[in-house]
Amino acid sequence: MRKEIKYENFLKIGLVQPIINEDTAWPKSGEGNALKMNLVDIKYIERQIKGAVNDFMERGESEKPDIVVLPELCISDEYFIEKLAKMSNMIFVTGRDFFLKDNNVKNIAEVFIPSKFAEKDNVKPSGFCYKFIFGKKYFSHTEEETFKDFGLKGVSCPDVYILDSEKFGRIGFAICADFFDMMRFCLYKNNIQHLFILALNRDVETFQHLAETISRTVFCNVVVCNTGHYGGSLVYTPYKDTFKRYSFLNKGMDMIESQVISIPVDSLIKFQKKEVKGKRLFKSLPPGYNYLDFKF
Repeated sequence: MRKEIKYENFLKIGLVQPIINEDTAWPKSGEGNALKMNLVDIKYIERQIKGAVNDFMERGESEKPDIVVLPELCISDEYFIEKLAKMSNMIFVTGRDFFLKDNNVKNIAEVFIPSKFAEKDNVKPSGFCYKFIFGKKYFSHTEEETFKDFGLKGVSCPDVYILDSEKFGRIGFAICADFFDMMRFCLYKNNIQHLFILALNRDVETFQHLAETISRTVFCNVVVCNTGHYGGSLVYTPYKDTFKRYSFLNKGMDMIESQVISIPVDSLIKFQKKEVKGKRLFKSLPPGYNYLDFKF
């Protein structure tokens, strides 16, 4: 018999919304230039991220985030984020600048898991990070036109990943336009507690509606991290009470934002497994929902 959950466990998300202005960050044509972010914008974004991480660290071990989420196309130097992950012992999920090889280009993101993350006494910095990369399957119209201007070919990354963080639940991922990939969410349904969307997206209202829809159909927490240039970052949970569903929703442009938001884990898993009797904390499960309780 499976042991019942006796307490509520929350995943603390450090959501960082730096200002990334796509109109100035990248060159406009391929006339002797690579499709890479310029140094001024790189340093500006890094300063914003450092400031947010310093704020998180000042909160103390009990209040700092477990996982820090950053937008799409956010960093140029992976070692910059790796150093922050090792120093803080927080997991980082971040978009990377365009990855170029020959005439091919990918839009990728990377997850950094510090070696001491799971240790109870993790006040000392980690010696190394476990890392994995996931990529974007569908490019936006703007990306496709930009690649054409630079004489590049966009390479799709069709693989779908789930990170099993054990006590914090299972996490799925998507990069911006892949938020419209319904097949991805058919795979994620019955399998995850959290979905992270890394975005550089102008149409923030559409993403807000998508977050509500996907949260309800996949039945999970949805975290959207967008550039502060457009705003629209959010955290949504399929709670029964309407006022509880948005634990964070940002509106307004050119706003640097860093927040720590707690999202449910144990109570959501228990509900997904249909182990709850009496008063419900969450909306009804979608038709055909059957949680797959497996170990990787």
